[in-house]
Amino acid sequence: MEKNTEVSRVVLFVAKDISEVTHAEWKQWKFLNSSQNCYRSPLLEPEFAKLIASNNDHVRVIFGQVGEKIVSVFCGSGRVAGMVRPLGAPFDDYSGPLIAEGYQISMNDMLRAGGWHSYRGEGCATPEGVLMDAKFESRGYSFVAQIEDGSAAEYLAERWKDNPKRMKNFRRLSRKLDKDFDTVELRYGVNNPSDIQQLFNWKSNQFSKSGLVDVIEAEKSSTVLQAVSSVKYNEENNFGGYLIELRVNGALVAGHFGLRSGENFHPWISAYDPDHSELGPGIILLYRAIEAMDEMGLKSYDLSGGHDHYKKYFAKPSREVGKLVYFRPTILGTIQGVGFKSWNLFGTKNENSIASRMRRRFDHLAICETRLMPRLKGFFEAFLKRHNTQNS
Repeated sequence: MEKNTEVSRVVLFVAKDISEVTHAEWKQWKFLNSSQNCYRSPLLEPEFAKLIASNNDHVRVIFGQVGEKIVSVFCGSGRVAGMVRPLGAPFDDYSGPLIAEGYQISMNDMLRAGGWHSYRGEGCATPEGVLMDAKFESRGYSFVAQIEDGSAAEYLAERWKDNPKRMKNFRRLSRKLDKDFDTVELRYGVNNPSDIQQLFNWKSNQFSKSGLVDVIEAEKSSTVLQAVSSVKYNEENNFGGYLIELRVNGALVAGHFGLRSGENFHPWISAYDPDHSELGPGIILLYRAIEAMDEMGLKSYDLSGGHDHYKKYFAKPSREVGKLVYFRPTILGTIQGVGFKSWNLFGTKNENSIASRMRRRFDHLAICETRLMPRLKGFFEAFLKRHNTQNS
């Protein structure tokens, strides 16, 4: 480890706009993506950074270099007073920095190069121990259906062994659908704008009824969704928005929409027609989609983190991620750190406390919505709906 620490002292951090990244830098960035399993996600690739930067003037990339070799890459979206967030927030299930094996880097030096004073991210994929001066507040796992060797059928057979009762029930639901309707079809790769919008509408209504922040309608988060849906994945373009649909008698009843890069698919929006909820369309869609991964040319189907109980039946907790919060020892960094930690006085160390839920709600609204009045409106509407739901 002493050798690594010595190497880290000669790392030079260089900040650039995406448009300034050279072909050689792009190539080394792509290499870092594939060098470790924890970094193999469309959300960490330079194409994603370029796509987000096309709709966001505050995106910067920080390269850590030793001579001509790039040993770290960090992308962020700068905000007011030097606070930086991961790219694509709130759809930032994975974030950097990407760090080459055998190196450690300084979070303070990296942020200083970008002119930033603090950083907050929930899904940092960086392994523990390689950030010299930063510690994770918490660690967890995301769920990924990963086919390393063999076929999709063999993968499902393995999941069947782990969850025989559940998988038997999923197959029963799938067969019942075939029996009750003339045609049941899984479609993929045909990104019809009206189908994507229908999916968004279902999800937006779901958010509204549950009292959650509506990422479909909020200004900043909707910009990310529209950017991805405008770039379609196909044979000529192996990076872009990708849609998988379940159709019954020709009608769309469920879908997954997200980002695909080559063999990797990361859905963000999962929604179904509430008028067909009794069919179990969401579960059937996921069952059939994983079953068809070979047809689609997929090796990984990333369900990200969260506590949705169904994920464990289809995917394993395969990628470790952490909550990373860092405040530089500058005036602004210190002020921001004091403000963030002051929430602890109200009990936010307990993740299930009212104060903790309020802070997460404020934080989520700040990420999704840039305008003040919609933020306040969203908070109070969400608070009232959640309160009514819990008391009903």
